[in-house]
Amino acid sequence: NYEAAIPKNNPNKLTIDRQTFLNTLRRVSLFANQSTHQVRLSIKERELEISSEDLEFSNKAHETIPCSYDGEPMEIGFNAKFLSEMITNLDTEQVLMEMSHPSRAGILFPITNGDEAKDEDILMLVMPVMLAN
Repeated sequence: NYEAAIPKNNPNKLTIDRQTFLNTLRRVSLFANQSTHQVRLSIKERELEISSEDLEFSNKAHETIPCSYDGEPMEIGFNAKFLSEMITNLDTEQVLMEMSHPSRAGILFPITNGDEAKDEDILMLVMPVMLAN
């Protein structure tokens, strides 16, 4: 029963330009810990800050990009490799990420406009990682 793993109530909705998100994620993840590939997403109403840090090598990076966010401000961590791979395999201009809580899975959707053919229904489940304060 795979549908039991898909969160149903996701009041926090992040809409963002797919290519900008992907490029920023790739740049910032270069400075992430090489074993966890952890990045932190700090999400507010109109901005998304993506950051990473590798304490072992004293590396860190952060970038802020514009977004549209409907929900409570949130900090959530993801494995950058998994998230990048998911975003790479979408071919829309924008993506929607729905989340409920930093400890629960998020759902990634392509945002299609009326001109694009809807040949498939895509839903990608992305599991968060625990953030160290």
